[in-house]
Amino acid sequence: MAVTDGRQARRHELRREMILRAAAEEFALQGFVNATLDRIGERIGLSKASLYYYVNSKEELLAVILEQVTSRIAEEAAQVEGSAEERLRAFVRAHVTVGATSVEGQVLGENVNVLLDREAHERFARARQKHEQRLAALIHEGVEAGEFRSLPVGPAVKLMFGALNSIPVWFRPDGRLTLEQLADEVVGWMLEGLAGPPTDPHSTT
Repeated sequence: MAVTDGRQARRHELRREMILRAAAEEFALQGFVNATLDRIGERIGLSKASLYYYVNSKEELLAVILEQVTSRIAEEAAQVEGSAEERLRAFVRAHVTVGATSVEGQVLGENVNVLLDREAHERFARARQKHEQRLAALIHEGVEAGEFRSLPVGPAVKLMFGALNSIPVWFRPDGRLTLEQLADEVVGWMLEGLAGPPTDPHSTT
């Protein structure tokens, strides 16, 4: 019985992964507002009714994708240790790379308006806030250590993510800059904006 239950759980998990992948493709292509559960199911041969066995709603699918892609960015960035500047550099590079090379990253870029809506799904808000807090913590640490100048951290985080989340929308692999070159440029711009002697670290918000 235990073996059978394990196999069923694994099949359920594999099917759910397929659904998430299909949802990511649908959201990236159509946008969240225009995407439908019917088309998501069609991509993997499931009816809309069958989808409800695995997920509760379109909102749940987008929330899970958002949680997964932001966690992946955080995990890749966490491989680098060192100063706040070095870890911020790794965070920005991970965000650029994951965003531009994965369909889930494209979902993040293409659906920012949905994720930032004041009436957005509560789970969207939690995932977004957690991701923003990671970046805010790095900036705060850099200010306290004298690596970055004193600045209002909240607006800085919003501006930085606005730039980062737009990259999957306009980046083209055959463009003037390779992805690695683009990541270097973006890191340079952002660190230049943070550079300078601190004034009053405790004034950050």
